[in-house]
Amino acid sequence: MIRTSLAVPTPAPAGRPARVAGRQFTAGAAYRAGMAIDRLLGIVAPRWAASRMQARATMSQISSFSNGIGGYDAGQLDRYTKGRLTNRINENAVPLLQVQRVRWQANDLYRNNPHARKMLRTLEAKVLGKSGLEPQPAATKPNGKPHDKFRQRAKLLWRESANSLDYRGRPSRGGQHFAEMQKIMLRSIVLSGDLLWHPKPLTKKQQLARQSPVPLALQLIHTERLAEYLTFASADQAPNNRLFRGIEIDNEGLPVAYWILRHHPNDPMLFATVQQADRYLASEIGHVYVSDDVDQFRGVSWFAPLLLTMRDTADYSYAELKAAALASCVTLWYNPPTAGSSLGLGVQMPENWELNDADGNPISAMQPGMMLNMGHDGKISVDRPGGPNANAERWIGYMLRSIAAGMPGVKSSTITGDYRNSSFSSERSADNDAWPELEGLQTWFAFSACQPIYEDLIRAGVLAGWFDGIVSAAEFNERPRDFLRSSWQGPVQRSINPVQDATSARMRVQNMQSSPQLEAAALGRDWHEVLGQISEFVKTCERLEIPPPLVDLFLGITETEKTIDQETVGANGEDLSAAPTKQKPGSEDDDSQNPPAKRPAKPKLASAA
Repeated sequence: MIRTSLAVPTPAPAGRPARVAGRQFTAGAAYRAGMAIDRLLGIVAPRWAASRMQARATMSQISSFSNGIGGYDAGQLDRYTKGRLTNRINENAVPLLQVQRVRWQANDLYRNNPHARKMLRTLEAKVLGKSGLEPQPAATKPNGKPHDKFRQRAKLLWRESANSLDYRGRPSRGGQHFAEMQKIMLRSIVLSGDLLWHPKPLTKKQQLARQSPVPLALQLIHTERLAEYLTFASADQAPNNRLFRGIEIDNEGLPVAYWILRHHPNDPMLFATVQQADRYLASEIGHVYVSDDVDQFRGVSWFAPLLLTMRDTADYSYAELKAAALASCVTLWYNPPTAGSSLGLGVQMPENWELNDADGNPISAMQPGMMLNMGHDGKISVDRPGGPNANAERWIGYMLRSIAAGMPGVKSSTITGDYRNSSFSSERSADNDAWPELEGLQTWFAFSACQPIYEDLIRAGVLAGWFDGIVSAAEFNERPRDFLRSSWQGPVQRSINPVQDATSARMRVQNMQSSPQLEAAALGRDWHEVLGQISEFVKTCERLEIPPPLVDLFLGITETEKTIDQETVGANGEDLSAAPTKQKPGSEDDDSQNPPAKRPAKPKLASAA
């Protein structure tokens, strides 16, 4: 026995009014009229009425799930939106082949498209600069005071390691400087969507050959070396873990291991050999990408929304170029007569004569000065193809501006290379709009990619004895966070009006709205190095007996700035404003065991000449 359940129709809410036959009806009124017809029909033909009510209930349920009345117009399914609505899909559910195609096309554009290469070089120059991001160690003592000795040693270790960190060797010996490695790292993220690296320990022999201060090197791994098609479980894999495009994920959604091929899939040296994937713990692999979704495991090329527009721009430019080439060709259309006759200066043409160009190509290949055989009617005509389009430059510029809008921190004038119509205010506004995005990229790249490498390097330095006499391994392991703190310095926004910006910086410091440290950082400089260089300059001038007024002129010191309160400055320039405080013997700040070197006296400011 087949049972049919009849759903009770739910009255639809009143919708937008519709004018029918000169009268105004609402969706509620139309629904009530339909119900009245059903009741009348139920008296005459109950079976038909039940069928109509069931169909009406089904349509109401379908409408409530798919369309409904009211709400968001963009969510309605009608003839206006049915071609624009997409499937509900997150980043992890995007088909792998689509992600790979985007990755391949992005790399191809970087090889062949000048605008794509310009965007990448702009990002590298503005985010990383010529020397890459550099750490500013911020190690502290247990009492929170700066640990100056550790900071200076850590900065020296970073600079000494920059020439030997690449596992392939030193620069010009197979490897690269870490500044160039940073550019490759950022480029890989932009084009392929991911960045992978693996810290590799070095033997004593390898360390000496590389002239490396610590036995540590860094291996960058191409994102396509992830075993993306690997789906089977192995003996090393936990039974409940799953593999997602080369990443082993546990039940809690955390990556626990990476399966990496030993060579690139398209390595020409592999020929037809079968590759093997090795399992690395997540703690052994660095992985950086930009997440567009909360539960995303792999990155996608930043060029994904730009590929079609960039391809169209290149195709349009090519079409305009060919149109201009065809416009330079004056083509003669010749129709020989049925009977043999002469063409030009009495040249007799054969009746079955066919035209070819100088290279023997058929008539379909057009060249300047070509004559086309159009049949036997004895007519001659001249045609000049139209082109180029006078508005082509404006349209290509518009498309390039659209491309620039999709890449963070890139101005349209940078891609076009056309500053003819730019003004001071427009370029300044563009810089003010672009640099917050660039500073965000710097911060993200510094703490996602550079900070983990810096921490590995510091740990290796502590184990290698690089910090002996400053901190022991046991003390470091007790509070590693205090020793691994750092900030990162990179390129900053260049001034369009340097004089005005310098005056503003000076006023901010005088009004206690800023500090010399912050203003130096705004220029991309380390204030410790600035003060050290000024001190070195003053000492060198004193040693060379440069006249003090000339030194004041070099340093920009005015007469007003040389007025110093004698109550707070001693005869030899020492600071007497704060009384010395006694420290407990044996405390960390007690320097009685190792008295500091005698500080040089402050340089005496010369009097007016």
